[in-house]
Amino acid sequence: MEIISKEAAQQIVDTVKDVCSQNINFIDEKGMILASTDPARISTFHQIGYEAVKRGETIEVTDDDSFFGTKRGINIPITYNGKIIAVIGISGAVEEVRKYAYLAQKITDILLKERELESLGAQKKNRLNYVIRCLINRENMNTAYLSDTLKENGLSEDTLCRVVIVRLNVRYNPNNLFMIQSAITQAFAQMNCSFYRYNYPNEYILIIEKERLEKNRHILKRLADTYEKVLCIGVGSVSTVMAGAASYD
Repeated sequence: MEIISKEAAQQIVDTVKDVCSQNINFIDEKGMILASTDPARISTFHQIGYEAVKRGETIEVTDDDSFFGTKRGINIPITYNGKIIAVIGISGAVEEVRKYAYLAQKITDILLKERELESLGAQKKNRLNYVIRCLINRENMNTAYLSDTLKENGLSEDTLCRVVIVRLNVRYNPNNLFMIQSAITQAFAQMNCSFYRYNYPNEYILIIEKERLEKNRHILKRLADTYEKVLCIGVGSVSTVMAGAASYD
């Protein structure tokens, strides 16, 4: 699985070069240069970078002739989940470029963490979409998978809930539709509710605990009043999470 794309690697080397004005190479675990500030180096083999991967340690080169095809500089491994996935090499006098190598390492770490959070967020949303669809359509699903998803969202199979439908008027197509959609999700966030899905093209389905809805009904009312020409909100009867289809109907 690709952990860092060529585009992301190129962004990293370009960013670091803006700071230090040195040539930077982003080398994969096989020693091939994935991205570089010197386009001619891309897709070529970097011997010292490969050595850094094999040794699992930073290698500093003080002379241009120390390794074939390698200039003096520093080559620092990048790890992800305990495994070396790449090496960043910066050309130049070691004492001058060492701090920039650690900067490049830090930038890459931040990028990897951001991508991981984005991936986890997408996975969570996909799970919610699947579980809510199964509940309102009375589709069978794995019991353990359902229980885990409910628990992650502070619910259980016996929790008394209501289904809330927020439906946009498909005949009304304002230029600020994105702003209205953002207002809907912000209202859910204010109610501290994450158990919802978006049904394309015009419907949001929220499953919310009975007591939480009562405490936060004013938020939904304000949303409905603000966008009365654009959306309507419906609230289903009280039921357990497992009987969500009855509340949705």
